[in-house]
Amino acid sequence: MASGLENCGKRFLWVLKKPSDDKRKITEQMDDFHVASVLLDGFTERTRGLGVVVKSQALQMEVLKKESVCGFVTHCRWNSILEALDTGVPMIAWPLYAEQHVNSNVLVGDMKIAIPAEKREEDGFVTAIELETRVRELIESEKGTELRERIRKMKEMGLAAFGDSGSSKLDLEKLIDAIYTLYLNEVSYPKLFTFC
Repeated sequence: MASGLENCGKRFLWVLKKPSDDKRKITEQMDDFHVASVLLDGFTERTRGLGVVVKSQALQMEVLKKESVCGFVTHCRWNSILEALDTGVPMIAWPLYAEQHVNSNVLVGDMKIAIPAEKREEDGFVTAIELETRVRELIESEKGTELRERIRKMKEMGLAAFGDSGSSKLDLEKLIDAIYTLYLNEVSYPKLFTFC
């Protein structure tokens, strides 16, 4: 990842979490963790003024809201996807496990708001060249421009759905009215459960 970010020559913010021996532990405290110990020698110096590596949690939503952010490399967790949609930032999909692969397929194939980071068949790793290529594609290509326009439209549709006359608000009001009506008519619990 470090080589790919350095070689693409684009500005970046990289939130680097403490490496774990147990792959099931995806979040750990950052105590006694030195960024330089896991990066390429000289990486910080070579990318000074170009990128920043943060060794803690970042306020992801606040970062994505910045006008200068034009792409987001994500493992495709649901909260990250929602934050990218909410802010209108296209993604490079790099799923690691579980539902992240399904989410990635939807983002890339169905919604067309992400570019996939292809993994090598022999070991499942994303190479530095692949990451560099995808970052450049997202920022410099016509496809990247199309993704930004598509996700911008999706963001607008989402905001409209939550407006006073939007579908989300109206449908929620209908659901609440239906549940209230069922309650007033003394519908038994199993029927209420079946309704929901």
